[in-house]
Amino acid sequence: MNFKRVEITLNDGRKISCICYIVSSSDRGTLIYTPSDRATRNFIRVAENEGRKLFGDHHVIVVPPTITYDAEERPNLPPYRFVGEFNSAPFDKKKCWSSAIVVWYQDAPYPVIGEDVETAFRQIEWNTIAKDEIVEL
Repeated sequence: MNFKRVEITLNDGRKISCICYIVSSSDRGTLIYTPSDRATRNFIRVAENEGRKLFGDHHVIVVPPTITYDAEERPNLPPYRFVGEFNSAPFDKKKCWSSAIVVWYQDAPYPVIGEDVETAFRQIEWNTIAKDEIVEL
């Protein structure tokens, strides 16, 4: 089975590639909670921490989610949360690559970078957050 590589070109022209991603519900299966700005911030913070546990101690980039509000003005994240490890060309040519963990939320599980999040995704400031990696041989 062939899988299409997940790549996107950022607004600054840099191409980044996802080497691994995990999809879950945005509320991580929480059965009951009070929707609030605080709960939303906590769900995002948990996603950042889980990203580090899954992919190592890399810098984390959170693509700003589109938050909707219900009839009672309670905030809701999009239903799907993605946490992925991304690589790109290194900043320093003596290094192997640059990398970061990216967290994003979207309305559907596929495509991996959905149309509803693509514009915000392209605005990632890779150069200010990602870090170069080197392989020790």
